Amino acid sequence: MEETCLKWLNNDLECLVMTSNLIISPKLKSVLDNNKIKPIMVFEELNKKEVKENLRSETRKKSGIYGIFNLTTNDFYIGSAVSNRFYSRFYKHLLKGLGNKNIAIDLNKYGIESFAFVILEYFHKEVTKKNNPELMALETYWIKTYLPSYNILLEAGNSLGYTHSEEIKQKMRDIYSDERKEQVGLLNKGKSLSDSVKAQLRQHALNRSEELKNKFKYSSLKPVTVYNQDGTIYMKFPGITFMAKHFGCDRKTINKAINTNKLFKKQWYVKLDN
Repeated sequence: MEETCLKWLNNDLECLVMTSNLIISPKLKSVLDNNKIKPIMVFEELNKKEVKENLRSETRKKSGIYGIFNLTTNDFYIGSAVSNRFYSRFYKHLLKGLGNKNIAIDLNKYGIESFAFVILEYFHKEVTKKNNPELMALETYWIKTYLPSYNILLEAGNSLGYTHSEEIKQKMRDIYSDERKEQVGLLNKGKSLSDSVKAQLRQHALNRSEELKNKFKYSSLKPVTVYNQDGTIYMKFPGITFMAKHFGCDRKTINKAINTNKLFKKQWYVKLDN
């Protein structure tokens, strides 16, 4: 594969490299080479207006698989875009910091100039409700093949593969350990409660019971589907709780979107599956 150094960067020893007619920085090339990924198009220096406009124009009316690469940490994300939605995916992830909490954290830490938006593969035809599962299958193939570190889901549209990190699991075990329960019990041993306190506790229990009824108005195990505005499926979740965890919001926000049939996060429609 022929490579040509185009210009020096900031008076250091790095230079832009042209590979297969693509202009790629050494940092991005290193990440792509390490993962044996051959991109179709790359967009770097995403803080520049002309780059954003070029991304918008070059991907107009196209669909397929994209990648978001952190050139500082070498972490990356793989996702899919239906027809004419590549730019909206870029806008959501790297301008608004929505959709993936891992990207959002590093975006705030390193800045957009540390990221690259890469077209990995174009879908062979316009995405419709009928062939949308093909795009989801293609995305799943990319995710399972390259195991991108930013992705939370193991499959496109499936949150069943999500697991807590070992650190979080240990914190949960510590909170609910037998030793901790015993310590709490000793604090209240031998204490008696006044009638007024007992009444307050009863009222609190009743209020809590009502809250739980409202909270689980929709079963957390009832499947829920997130739709793009064109009617194609964006993601599926086994329940509202899983969806709330993925998007970093509470269940009330999702229930409201379902009840009112208004756009969730101004981008998607949400419906419970029958």
